[in-house]
Amino acid sequence: MFKKLFAVNHLVKNKRGFCLNTNAEGPFYTLHTDGSFENRSKYYGSVGGLLRDPNERVVFGFSKFLPNEDLKSPYFHYWGSDPDISGNCHVMELSALLVGVTETSKLGLSNIKVFTDRKGIIDAFDMIETGKGKDYKHRAVYDHILGFKNIITNLSFHYIPREHNQLAHQLAKDAVDFHHQWKFAKDVCGCLKLFNEVTELFSGTKYPTANLYFPKICKIKLAIEEWKNSSNSIIAMMATKMMEKFQNYWSDVHDMMGVAAVLDPTKKMAVLDFWFPKLYGQDSSAQVSRIKELCYGLLYDYQQTILRDAQPTSPPTIGTTTVLADDESEFAAYIDTIAENSSSSVKYELDHYLKEKVIKKTPDFDILNWWKVNGVVYPTLQAIARDVLAIPISTVASESAFSTSGRILSPHRSRLNWTTVEALMYARNWLWAAENDGNVLNY
Repeated sequence: MFKKLFAVNHLVKNKRGFCLNTNAEGPFYTLHTDGSFENRSKYYGSVGGLLRDPNERVVFGFSKFLPNEDLKSPYFHYWGSDPDISGNCHVMELSALLVGVTETSKLGLSNIKVFTDRKGIIDAFDMIETGKGKDYKHRAVYDHILGFKNIITNLSFHYIPREHNQLAHQLAKDAVDFHHQWKFAKDVCGCLKLFNEVTELFSGTKYPTANLYFPKICKIKLAIEEWKNSSNSIIAMMATKMMEKFQNYWSDVHDMMGVAAVLDPTKKMAVLDFWFPKLYGQDSSAQVSRIKELCYGLLYDYQQTILRDAQPTSPPTIGTTTVLADDESEFAAYIDTIAENSSSSVKYELDHYLKEKVIKKTPDFDILNWWKVNGVVYPTLQAIARDVLAIPISTVASESAFSTSGRILSPHRSRLNWTTVEALMYARNWLWAAENDGNVLNY
């Protein structure tokens, strides 16, 4: 996603911003201001002039503001008196919602023109909407996090019903295909929400084990297949491109992810029996058998390694007795010999594990501790679980895989001059781009 953060006061001579719409290109997603906008007179003058242009187009954005239960509406996301970014008016430009889907950024860009946040701003909005203040049950929640998070997690994506709100007609009077645009927005964010949920699962305080990955990836694969058949050509095109890249990763890792899921005592083979018919249809039985054979193969290889490492440097000769011979040691060596020459012991350990009842999962279930305790019963499977479950789910941080926020300035950095902050943020993107292109910069 292309990001653009800049201060308004270098575009205009004063901070009222009345010519912002003619100086900055494209629609805007988020507007940050200092405390001066808390004053109602400045609010009406500055914000009104900031948004309107001769063509009566308006700036695009969202908010968490919910006037009542029956009237859930997406509004422009306005923040006043930001504690982390103070002293200037900042604007975030949204030029692309998804990579390769430029049309998404155009959805509903000419429909919404409402501001909410602190008490003074909410009162001002109430007066605009109804002519008098109202004590609504739901209020805007202050949140300085930027980016997709507020769109994905906090929006119901219902538009303002024209018949229920006089303001709605005024806001949407110049909108083109208003209903279609917001339906499109809802569909796109429904796609993004799935990725956000998976990202949140993998970005918890504890490192997730590999067994958690398989069901989520199956869900994503099914969702992409469904999006390919979407009636919206943009979403269908997006899903087609996503599936091409997804298949490259899926063909490489889904076997080992399936093994990790089988090693989860709360899932075992049931997880394959549930997902594979949805993914493979009539070929699901063959796919399940293939994963099971892979488990047998791993079990055999691990058992051979364990037996080889367990052999003493001078193995005792079975049947030779001396006065100092230990009967128990001789019997243990005999059992090891039987196990080494028997191929059935490998299948027995896995079959015994799979025949055991699936454990009911509880919130405090710890799969690593379960294998630690049950290693006496399943020693070889324990060794496999130790290695497989520890496989990192991703080689990059979750925020790099699917970012739900933008740059958040610390209190220290917020005291820097706006030109310094802008230079630091742009420099990071430029330096990374140069490195990715193979251009090594000397400092």
